[in-house]
Amino acid sequence: MFVSSKNIATPKPRFAPTVTLLLALLGSAFTVLAADAPQGNVAGAAAKAPEQPLSPAEIRLFMSEQLKNLPNRDAVLNYKFSKSGPYEAGFEDKVTLLVSAPDSKADGARKVSTEFMTGEHKKEMPPVDNAHGNPVIMYFLERDVLEMKRITGGSPNYYRKLIRLALVDTKEIKPVTIKWNGKDIKAEEIVIDPFKDDPAKARYTRFANKTYSFIVSDQVPGNVVSLKTVMREGSNTGKVMIEENLILSENK
Repeated sequence: MFVSSKNIATPKPRFAPTVTLLLALLGSAFTVLAADAPQGNVAGAAAKAPEQPLSPAEIRLFMSEQLKNLPNRDAVLNYKFSKSGPYEAGFEDKVTLLVSAPDSKADGARKVSTEFMTGEHKKEMPPVDNAHGNPVIMYFLERDVLEMKRITGGSPNYYRKLIRLALVDTKEIKPVTIKWNGKDIKAEEIVIDPFKDDPAKARYTRFANKTYSFIVSDQVPGNVVSLKTVMREGSNTGKVMIEENLILSENK
C-alpha cells in the first residue's frame, strides 16, 4: 500500500502518513524488479537512486502542514468523487475525512479516519494517528494503483514507483486561480504523466496515456482542492477512456 511497505521499517509507534507514503514509494532499494513489470518480465524504470532530495512537488503534496488551516477543534472534510468515460460504467460517490482537534502534546498533529466511498465502491483505508499532511492524497493514489492493477493485470508496486519517479522529475508547480465559495483564490497545480516513458508500457499501452493533476491551496480547508486522473486512448484521437475526479465540497 501507499501507506506502508513490508520491505522497509517505518518509524514507530506513530508516524507522519506522508513520510510513510514516500518510503513505500521508494522501496527498499528503489529497483523495479522484472517480476513487477505488467504481465511479463520486462525491466522497468529502475534508473533513479532514492538518496536524491525530495522534489518541490513531493514537498508540496506530502511534506507540508496541510491540516494547519482547519479550526482548532474536530473537523470534517467532505469530497465528491466522480468517474466517467466510455471504458466502463461511471458513478458518483463521496469521501469523508474525520479530523480530530490538534494534539498540543504531539506538535499539533491530528488523528484522521476516513470513509472512502460507499456501498460496492467502498475502500477500507487505515486511520492515521499523527497527521500533519492531508492523507486524502495517498488514499486517492492507493485506490488508483489498485484500479490500474485491476484493468491491466500489472503490479501495484510497479505503478506506485512510476508515480513516485514522476513526482521526483516534476520541475513545475504551476500557479492557478480557482473559484472557491464564489471567490477567486490562488492555488497551485502539479501535473504528472508517470507512464509516458515506461519501457514496459507496451504491455499495457492502451492504459499508459494517463495524466494526474493535483490542485492545492492554503486558502481551502485541508489544502487539497482537487485530484484528477485522465486516461486517454493511445491512438492519435486522444479520446478520454476514464476520468476520475475528487473535489473538495465547498462551504455553503
